[in-house]
Amino acid sequence: ISTGKRADLILFTIEDGKLIIQQTIVAGKVVYSCD
Repeated sequence: ISTGKRADLILFTIEDGKLIIQQTIVAGKVVYSCD
């Protein structure tokens, strides 16, 4: 990640051995949130 570059992020947890997507951030904007 560097200044001026696009950074897409996926925030997740692992619960009972399962991957749970919490949030997806694309170009600095939250495009998905499990809340």
